[in-house]
Amino acid sequence: MDRSVAQTLHITLLSEADTIKLAQAIASILHQGDVLLLDGPLAAGKTFMSKALCEALGSEEQVTSPTYTISNIYNAPQGIILHVDAYRLSSEMEFHMLGLEDYVETGISIIEWGSRIREAFESPMHIELSLRQDNEARAAVISGTNHQLQQLQHALGKHSPNLKAQLKEADNA
Repeated sequence: MDRSVAQTLHITLLSEADTIKLAQAIASILHQGDVLLLDGPLAAGKTFMSKALCEALGSEEQVTSPTYTISNIYNAPQGIILHVDAYRLSSEMEFHMLGLEDYVETGISIIEWGSRIREAFESPMHIELSLRQDNEARAAVISGTNHQLQQLQHALGKHSPNLKAQLKEADNA
């Protein structure tokens, strides 16, 4: 499958409520076998986004950062949610050695520091979170297949019309 990304979706998140709305829109388009990679500097909101996604997917379990355990598994109406913190993983091979493939194939995977093991997945959706210079807002840059981005734009319009999403040409350099 073609991994090239022609466009990215840019969203400014002015509050935690905006992050929750984005998570709800993303959750509405996720299916078993989907992988969502989260990246960004420390304190950019990766774990908060993970918690919001798990809640939006219907999990009633307490979501905690898997920083030291590497992975946590949660139950939701749609099935298993695999939550991974890849910060301490050095390669795709290290990820495969964890033996989580069944969860990836049959559940929904949310992977913090996901770019560290991006090559382990065929067509993941990727969210880069960053703090704006004023520290008053976060920026989310979302990449994925054109189909994923179209679905997300539709979901945002339906569930979160106040979030302004701007589609831009991706830098494929």
